Amino acid sequence: LALRPLHVCGFRDPPEDPVAGVALIGDSHASHWRAALESVSALGWRGVSLARTGCPLTRARRVLDRGLARACRRWNQQVPRYLRAHPEIKVVFVSQNAGARVHVPAGSTQDRAQVSGYHRAWKGLPDSVEHIVVIRDTPRNTANSGECVERALRARRPPGTSCAVPRSYAVQRDHAVMAANRLRSKRVQVIDMTRFFCSPRLCPPVIGGVLVHKDTDHITTQYATSLRPYLLRHIRRLASGWTDVPTG
Repeated sequence: LALRPLHVCGFRDPPEDPVAGVALIGDSHASHWRAALESVSALGWRGVSLARTGCPLTRARRVLDRGLARACRRWNQQVPRYLRAHPEIKVVFVSQNAGARVHVPAGSTQDRAQVSGYHRAWKGLPDSVEHIVVIRDTPRNTANSGECVERALRARRPPGTSCAVPRSYAVQRDHAVMAANRLRSKRVQVIDMTRFFCSPRLCPPVIGGVLVHKDTDHITTQYATSLRPYLLRHIRRLASGWTDVPTG
């Protein structure tokens, strides 16, 4: 697998005179938040995506085939260099597949290896990044969810309730959230959007007439777009406590 240069993609409709820059970083589970995160333009922020499929921002070695593992190590080196070259980026949003596993050093555990990997990656970001916001990974679905929705629609049954999966299955432990909580740092904070996917017991595949997942663990662009005002509300709440990042 070729080591491609860092792919940088700007958000749509950026402000003409941004007051700050933000970056979305992580694997495909970061990418699927982009449609919702475009709402930051309302704060006068210009956003870019540095996401790379299969590559979370971590110093831990994710369990991947050799080619992709090599590419991800390279990408994890490129990201801090890009941020150092662009000190206007003050806020970094990170998210990644919570179900991914990493190689565990002798004497350690999966939990410790994962948390340590995130801590070291965040520490390696330049001081110009004032805030790191961890967006908790989205709940997952089942492989037969799409078929269940189609059957429910043909039978004229509500797919949201007919095909819901247990929250206990859908919501996985997110080690990036665990790492952020253990730091207790004002620099690293968490946004948890799970309540927009699940009730206390169930996670439906259709919410408000919109299909939530396009596969087992990636949300649709349509559902991400519907979450814009709610994600923005969370971001505004965090930013209200920041004195170093202006909002337009």
